[in-house]
Amino acid sequence: LYYSTSALAPGDYPADIVHYANTRGVQKVLYAGGAPAEQICRELPEVPLRDEVWPAFLRENAIRVFKLAE
Repeated sequence: LYYSTSALAPGDYPADIVHYANTRGVQKVLYAGGAPAEQICRELPEVPLRDEVWPAFLRENAIRVFKLAE
């Protein structure tokens, strides 16, 4: 089971989801834009993800889940 942020703007991510991504859910939470690009660019840097979580959240999890790389 995976969680995608597609229904939310970054400023609306639930604290429990951010905590989950920062802990045992690092490989289970995927980024998806759920707001206008301007809002995403403004709010995404403020999401309190650990530095090592960002690559998985923004790219690596989607590559693995959707089998985008060989």
